[in-house]
Amino acid sequence: MRKIVLSGFLICSFTGALNASPVNVSYDNGTVFEVAESGFKNRLNIGIKAGYTYSKLNQRMGSDPDSSSFDVGLARLQLQGESSSFSVGYKLQGDFAEAGLNKENDFQLSDALVWWQVNDWVRLSAGQMKQGLPAQYMADDFLSQFYVRDSLATQFYSLGRNQGVSVRIMDPSEDSRFSLNLGIFNGESESIGLENYYYGSEGQNRPGVDTEHRFLVSGRYNVLGRVDHLSESDFEISNDVNLAVSAGYSYSKNEYEFESGSTSVTFNDVAVGAHLRYQGFSLNGELFWRDYDPDDGEGDDGIGYYVQAGYFVMPETQIYGRFSGLDCKAASLKSGAYLVCDRSAGDDVFEYSAGVSYHLGSRYHRIGAEYSFVDFGNSSSRTANDDQRVTVFLSTYF
Repeated sequence: MRKIVLSGFLICSFTGALNASPVNVSYDNGTVFEVAESGFKNRLNIGIKAGYTYSKLNQRMGSDPDSSSFDVGLARLQLQGESSSFSVGYKLQGDFAEAGLNKENDFQLSDALVWWQVNDWVRLSAGQMKQGLPAQYMADDFLSQFYVRDSLATQFYSLGRNQGVSVRIMDPSEDSRFSLNLGIFNGESESIGLENYYYGSEGQNRPGVDTEHRFLVSGRYNVLGRVDHLSESDFEISNDVNLAVSAGYSYSKNEYEFESGSTSVTFNDVAVGAHLRYQGFSLNGELFWRDYDPDDGEGDDGIGYYVQAGYFVMPETQIYGRFSGLDCKAASLKSGAYLVCDRSAGDDVFEYSAGVSYHLGSRYHRIGAEYSFVDFGNSSSRTANDDQRVTVFLSTYF
């Protein structure tokens, strides 16, 4: 009830402010409210992904549970604004459902940041935002090829969102040859306070509990032409070859304090990728590596990867496929926190997915069908053999 009252108050306040002065309303990849006298502009976007999924988990022992369900894979409300007079702006985004396997449809604040365009090359952002890795995670959910944008490997190796500051250095020319991002964010430590008075864990929508932070650098470079980093497809059917490479590195040291004791773990994450667009064909691939180094135990490292391709067989009809793999032998993936590697009992896990979609006059509106097969390997201790899913969906973004 409080959420409804608060939402109503914000909407009434916003519309009241608009009525106080002349406002131009137009559409430009969203509904734009512009106060001409002040140079202040707001853009409102609403996006929804809705689907029906049949799922079959082939367990190694016992019955195989089947399920079929209608679901909302993603429901997003986004508000952005900027002032041409002061070179400042903001982004506020809430997701009422989260895209991903086995996610819960619960509202969460995704982005809440303010930015300052220092000059044509440099932008400073502060608040809660995506941290920068991997490149697939940084793509727009509504410009992805699959209903669930992220590959099996990306879902594990993604750094997600957190609070911090980021500096983006970007070529301001029309070709926009390169971009470089430097960021400092809260870590992911967990702590129980003295006398067990409080419990805290860092991360999205949660404050820091210690003095440790994540340090990150990531970038993209257009080797040939220009690749739109927000989109995974070549919807525009480009005439020339467009090729970009991406890379990133993250360092973080997290403290874990519990009643039974404490420890700290250092993480080094690396991601490298390549992205190609040419005459309706798209190819994206990334390789991930994580080094896991606990202070009081033996460290390990692991890799993940994916290759994803799509092709427009007709101007608005695209077929696409994906292969992804995870090295579940690594200690950093056998922590019990990742269900996929738990089911494989440490054996490598592979994803094979394919789909077809039809765009309804815009790259933001489409209907599609997909099939996904996850192989949990051959370990004698595995709890499941494979997980199969068939999904039909409708996606739109205004």
